[in-house]
Amino acid sequence: MRTHRTRILALIAALGTVPVAAAVAQQAAQPPKAPPTLKPSVVAAGENEALPEAKEILAKAIDAMGGRQAFEEIKSVRISATVTAQGRDSQSTLKAILPDKVLVNQSYPNAPIVVTMGRVGDVAWVDAMGRVQPADPKRLAQFLDLATIHRTVLDMEREYETIETVGRESIAGQDCYKLRLAGKKEYAPTEGRGDRFAFFNVETGLLAVIDAPQQKSPQKRAISEYSDWEEFGKIKLFTKIDAKPSQAGTSKVVKLDDLAFNVVKDDAIQLPESLQPAGGNEGSNAP
Repeated sequence: MRTHRTRILALIAALGTVPVAAAVAQQAAQPPKAPPTLKPSVVAAGENEALPEAKEILAKAIDAMGGRQAFEEIKSVRISATVTAQGRDSQSTLKAILPDKVLVNQSYPNAPIVVTMGRVGDVAWVDAMGRVQPADPKRLAQFLDLATIHRTVLDMEREYETIETVGRESIAGQDCYKLRLAGKKEYAPTEGRGDRFAFFNVETGLLAVIDAPQQKSPQKRAISEYSDWEEFGKIKLFTKIDAKPSQAGTSKVVKLDDLAFNVVKDDAIQLPESLQPAGGNEGSNAP
C-alpha cells in the first residue's frame, strides 16, 4: 500500500507521462515559468481557542466524503481523466478491480498513438501500436495507486506513525486546520523526505491542500490543491487536482472527467494471450 502523497503524485505522473507515448508525442516547449506558490497565512484565533485533535479532523473529513463503510464497499473503479501540462492535454481511461488488476489506455491529441498498459497480480504489460511487451509490475503500481485515489484521506491514519494538528491557517483562499504527517509505518514506501502537511477546510471538513516533498526531488516541495468536489453515489470526491512545484518546474492540472465505482465486470481485465501461462489463465491472477 502506498502513501496518500504517492497516490497523488502517481495520479499526476501516471496520467501525464508514459515513456513510449511521450517519445512519439514530445514537442518542443518553452522552459516553464515558475508558478505562483500557495503561501499559507496564520488565521487569527483567540488565545484560549483549542485546536481539534488530528483524529477528529480526519474523522470529520471521512464523514463529509461519505463515511468509512461507503469506501470499504468499493471493489472496482473506472476513471477518465485529462491532464494539462505546458499547454498540452493528454487523456487517460482506467479500469481497476481491487486490489491488483488494472487496465489503462492513454492517448495524445497530437500523436496518432494509443498506449495500453495492464497489470494482473504480479504480471504487467505494455501494448504500444499492437505490440505487447512484458513490463515491470512496479511501473504499473502507480496506476493501482490512482485506482485508490478515493482513499487519500481514509488511509492517512494507518500510513503514518504521527499525525498532529499544528495550526490553523488560510491557504488557497480557505480557512484550514493544518496537520503534520510524519514517521511512515513499516509497510509504507519511503519515497521523499521531510514532513508532509495536509490542510482541511474548517467548515466543510474536506481536504483542501497537501504540501509534500516532490517524489524525485525530496529537497523541493510541491503543493497540490483539491477542488471541484462532486458526489458519486454515496461518495463525495474532488475531481480536480492543481499541482504546483514550490520552485521552477512544470505545473499540472488533473481533471477527472468521469468516475464510477463498482461498475467494472469481473472479467473486464485479462492477461494478453501471449502472456498467459500454459493452460490459459489457470494458475495466474487473472479473473
